[in-house]
Amino acid sequence: MTLSGANKIDITDPKGEKGSKPFHFDTVFGMDTEQEAVYGIAVEPLIRKCLDGYNGCIFAYGQTAAGKTHTMQGPNARIAESLSDSSDSIHPEIGIISRVVHQLHEHVKEHRGKVDEASGNCLDFVIKVSYLEIYNEGLVDLLVDKNKQEDLKIRMESGSTTGKDLYVQNLSERYISSMKDYFKVLTTGAKNRSVGETNMNAQSSRSHAILTITVDQYLVQPKKPAMTAASSEASLSRSASSTSLAPEISSLAEHSPEMLQKIGQGRKRSKIHLIDLAGSERADSTGATGDRLKEGAQINQSLSALGNVISALTSPTKGSSKPQHIPYRDSKLTYLLSDSLGGNALTLMITCCSPTAKNYSESLSTLRFAERVKKVVNKAVVNMDPYLLRIAELEAENLVLKKQIENCVCNSQGSNGNDEKPKSSTARASVETKNQEQQTEIEVSVEPPSAISNQQVKNQEQQTEKGDLDESQISEANVAAPSMQTMYANSSTSPMTPAGSVPTVSNHSIGIQTDPWLLRAVYQLHDWGVI
Repeated sequence: MTLSGANKIDITDPKGEKGSKPFHFDTVFGMDTEQEAVYGIAVEPLIRKCLDGYNGCIFAYGQTAAGKTHTMQGPNARIAESLSDSSDSIHPEIGIISRVVHQLHEHVKEHRGKVDEASGNCLDFVIKVSYLEIYNEGLVDLLVDKNKQEDLKIRMESGSTTGKDLYVQNLSERYISSMKDYFKVLTTGAKNRSVGETNMNAQSSRSHAILTITVDQYLVQPKKPAMTAASSEASLSRSASSTSLAPEISSLAEHSPEMLQKIGQGRKRSKIHLIDLAGSERADSTGATGDRLKEGAQINQSLSALGNVISALTSPTKGSSKPQHIPYRDSKLTYLLSDSLGGNALTLMITCCSPTAKNYSESLSTLRFAERVKKVVNKAVVNMDPYLLRIAELEAENLVLKKQIENCVCNSQGSNGNDEKPKSSTARASVETKNQEQQTEIEVSVEPPSAISNQQVKNQEQQTEKGDLDESQISEANVAAPSMQTMYANSSTSPMTPAGSVPTVSNHSIGIQTDPWLLRAVYQLHDWGVI
């Protein structure tokens, strides 16, 4: 294999039967690349985005003995040196998992207790960690002894942001508050993980290990300090908008995760999956027999299911309007990674290849698989509390409306209290002319009641002279419809008169009593509450 720049690698058949095959990726690292360079270029920017509320997934893929565990974990002897509370730096050989832990710890230490500018509340964090392995298609909790294992099942979390996030039922979780807690989790998981010796690797991973770090970010309202010198440090209390009360936290350092989950508001959640996959292997190369052979078969089967999922995600639909079926449930590995492959996550795959000539075919298939994975498109979103999202939308809308009001010049008040007027005389004249026209239209359209009633009386008299209305119709209308004075005879007030005054018969009451259609319209307006 030959590196051709920072993004290209060429692989050549050692037998000379096939020509050189080029592959293009986001970044290509050589054998002499240090762990710190790999992390700084590929991993650190992704973790920084995860701290903004996105889900993340980092997994190493490749043939057995290609360096996956070294890339993800590093030497076990160096973990204790880098994950101590007194350590300010990490060893150059330490792996990605310990570096992610160190970055999260430094971020929490820097931002805990800071005031959020948008809400004025204090920022705090709750971090939980779980560690499991998939061994022979079974789920094993690595933080629990083998004789205390419970039945682990994959469930769907309906209350999540997408409604399709997965979790493992009965899987133990550990709250993290210091580097010592991280170290304990990693060492316990490494001790309980299934490993075995083969011809290619003395410490071959016989399972897929998945470390999940959940970071919850809370906004906690700072309590107003009392007017005493002893209470100079602001404490935290539950928001006044909440209906239930909880004991107050006296200082930023004395909180517990359970208490913070009760008093916090405005939560953002990030799930970071750090996965060390078992490598694909061939029985003739590893010399596996018995249990090792069965383990290798199960590993290859789950990796084959992963390849089928990638193929389905990258294959175009053939003229069908229905979405293509993705076989996530063919394996527990693919089911757990369903939100990371084509779902709500920022996913990074680190492909490890062996440079030896005898592993040419395995390295070629690994690079082809990585090339297909690069075509998968994810749709990552910030996992934020829906109420906080709605508040953010309303604040953005409010800002747009404020800008529109500031740009408005029609009869608006300026900041100095004076009326803002159009700048040019032409604009001022056009505004005054428009206002006069609108006032004239109003005066023309709204006639006094006397004018309307006189016109109605004349029309009624003309209809009566012509005989359009029979006397019987007029008498029936008068009997069925009393006058306006009769309608409000038993009421102290009417919609037409102020309180305390005696209702009188206006000029248009004659037209009402003699015109049944007009009378029906008046009754309809009265039912609507207009008069």
